[in-house]
Amino acid sequence: MNIGLYNGKTASNGGFYPFLEKTLEIARNFGPLVIQGVRMDKGFFDQDNFEKLEEENIDYVCKVPLRQTIKKMLAYIDETNDWTSLSETYDSAELTVPLPSWEKARRFVFIREKVAGNEDSLFSGTTIHYRYEVMVTNIDDMSPEEVWHCYNKRCDVENRIDELKEGFGLDQASQNQFFANYAFAVVKGIAYNILQGFKWLLPREVLPFEAPRVRRTFINQPGNIRGNGRNRYVSLPPNRWLEKAIIIFKRKFLLLKKYLAAIKALELLNPV
Repeated sequence: MNIGLYNGKTASNGGFYPFLEKTLEIARNFGPLVIQGVRMDKGFFDQDNFEKLEEENIDYVCKVPLRQTIKKMLAYIDETNDWTSLSETYDSAELTVPLPSWEKARRFVFIREKVAGNEDSLFSGTTIHYRYEVMVTNIDDMSPEEVWHCYNKRCDVENRIDELKEGFGLDQASQNQFFANYAFAVVKGIAYNILQGFKWLLPREVLPFEAPRVRRTFINQPGNIRGNGRNRYVSLPPNRWLEKAIIIFKRKFLLLKKYLAAIKALELLNPV
């Protein structure tokens, strides 16, 4: 995980691309990872971001704010009835057009959801009310529905944000100086990364556990202090699942040590 701290006057898009470049560099150096693409919410809807991603041949899907130009595009699709039914509730459409300030056309994907009331309805005078979602993408080999589902996977990021808040207090700026808070945030980010590595060494069912549950399961174990004088020890209640998890942890940890030793040997044999 990459992390940065910005002052309260910084917009969502402020310093975004340099931060993304650093994140991609970390990911590429981490191991044999494949960068599949970038998902962005509407705070990052910016032609400069799209141009840089296109130059790097990185796929992206970005949510589009419903500004006046976009509403005109929706009105055109409604007028021509160019919707494709996905279900009783959802329809899709797409247009490849440039916005007035853009130098090139890009692919826009539109999703229309039938709703009971007029909440978020574009045309309040109609008898059927709709809620709209719009995304822009450079991905050509996905249907509009697939682009929509691809973007919706971004929602898992909210779970990671909640975990950083609840498990590591990332939203707490307890220091008086900005750089002290920045350093504190970096330490929390390192702790988060260590926890993710710890979970990979445990049984597979542990991977979805967030920080509070990991603590409850592995750290906050009840026990009694027994013995006298210097011969004191902690007595834990029987826990077969935890015993199994520790055995798996030891086995995976030994494999990891061998893997890291092999990588180091290759680096020594083939210095850069």
